[in-house]
Amino acid sequence: ETHLQAQVRAAQREAQEKQELVESLREERKTLREAAFQQQEEITALRTRSGAVAGLQSRLQALEGDLQDELRAKRELEDKLRKAEAKARRATAFPNQSLSSFLPSDREAGGAGGGG
Repeated sequence: ETHLQAQVRAAQREAQEKQELVESLREERKTLREAAFQQQEEITALRTRSGAVAGLQSRLQALEGDLQDELRAKRELEDKLRKAEAKARRATAFPNQSLSSFLPSDREAGGAGGGG
């Protein structure tokens, strides 16, 4: 009976060790799942930020395009102003010529209806 009791105790000890191992593995699995969930949240946050950055870059490119358009329009206006000033100087230098010869042509004024 002593030998039998020893076998029972050994079996109980082995069962207890296996139960502890199962519990340890469950805890480890839970920890790994939590870490995976945390990483997924970080990935989602990074994707969100990445999308925001892409949106800002797109907006910046659009603003740069608008700025280039504004600069081009400004240069065109400055060019028209220089031409008008030159005609005005010629008009005051040669007052006997008819006024119409100093007015901008349709082409210079930007087409029919004047350039504004």
